[in-house]
Amino acid sequence: MLQRLSWQIGIVALIMVSGCKPAEEPTYPVRGSVTFDGTPIADGQIYFMDKDTAVLNVALPIRNGKYDGLVKPGTWRVEIHAYRDEGVQSPMPGMPPEPVRTDYIPPKYGSESDLSATVAEDGSGNEFNFDLKSAPSADRPE
Repeated sequence: MLQRLSWQIGIVALIMVSGCKPAEEPTYPVRGSVTFDGTPIADGQIYFMDKDTAVLNVALPIRNGKYDGLVKPGTWRVEIHAYRDEGVQSPMPGMPPEPVRTDYIPPKYGSESDLSATVAEDGSGNEFNFDLKSAPSADRPE
């Protein structure tokens, strides 16, 4: 009797645990290109952020001017960051030198970005290309 009760408790616990898991929101493929002053960004990140809370949805790597990945549907604020090596520096005396990397993309495309992308559930139009400019007069990507 005790063995049967243990088995039943185990089944109920398994059902409860699997039933309490929140359903995953579906994601859809996105892709695109990112250039800065006409040159493909060699190494960077593109962030899809919640427009109201600034919570990160997903970060995708940019390699050789291209990115692709999966994003939840909706309209997202987009931040773009790109890095270049600026030499090496020791973090503390006696420690080996490490590369110093700086984000060279202006804040108007990064932390202060008003770029956006609307990810469609049917997958149509989920290609977002950004042509960033350093010149103040050309502050709108395509």
